[in-house]
Amino acid sequence: MFASLRRRPGHATVIAYLALFVALGGTAYAANEWTGENIVDGSLTAVDLKDNTLGGHKIKDHSLQAVDMAPGAIGATELAPDAVSSGNVVDGSIASADVQDETLTSADIAPNAIGSSEIATDAVNATEIADNSIDTGEVQNGGLTVSDLAGAHKDGSLTFSANAVANGRCRDFVVSSSGSKVGDAVVLSIKGALADGMLVMGVRVEVDNQAIMKLCNFTGGASPAINDLPVKLLTFR
Repeated sequence: MFASLRRRPGHATVIAYLALFVALGGTAYAANEWTGENIVDGSLTAVDLKDNTLGGHKIKDHSLQAVDMAPGAIGATELAPDAVSSGNVVDGSIASADVQDETLTSADIAPNAIGSSEIATDAVNATEIADNSIDTGEVQNGGLTVSDLAGAHKDGSLTFSANAVANGRCRDFVVSSSGSKVGDAVVLSIKGALADGMLVMGVRVEVDNQAIMKLCNFTGGASPAINDLPVKLLTFR
C-alpha cells in the first residue's frame, strides 16, 4: 500500500510542470555562465555597474583603449598615486589644454624633460620665472644677445665741433636711448678712432629713454672736432 503512494510522476506530469515553469518566465543559469560571449557589445552602460565594482585587479593590462573611455571619464579621483608613468602616455597625446593651470610643479618634471622644442616662441615670460632660478648653467654660450636684455641697445654716432670741451675738463651731454629706465647702468662702446686724450663714457639714466654721457678733454690743448664717431649704447638693470 505504501509503495503505491511513492510512484514516480509520469511523463505527462513532467511535461506539465515544465510548461508551467516556462509560462511563468522561469530561467535557470549555472554558476559562471555569464561570460563576455553572453554580453552583446555595447549592451552594458555605466548605470549597469555599481559604484566601485570594477577595480584595477579586474582589468587586464593594456585591455582598455582610447575608444573605451568617454571624454572626461577619468579624473584625478580615479587614478592612484603614480598610476600613470611615461610608459603609459603616447607621445603627443597630452596638450596644454589637458593640463590645468598650476597643476605641475618642479617635482613633476624630470631633469632635462623640457627642451627648446617643447617651448613655443614667447610661451614663457618673466612672470613664469622665479627670481634667481636661471644662472649661467641654464644659458647656452651665445644663447643671449643684447636684444634679450631689458634696457636700451642702439647703434649711432657722435659729432662735436672743435673746442667743444676745454682742456682738462669734462662736459655732460644727453643722447636718446629708447628702452632705458631711470637707474640703468650705461655702457658706451666706441667703434671708431678717437683722438688721443679724448674720452667718451656713459654716466647714468636720470630720465626714462635718455642717457647722460660725458665727453672729456685730456689732450693738453683744444679739443679736436669729432665727426660721426660710430658708437654702441647699452643700458641694463
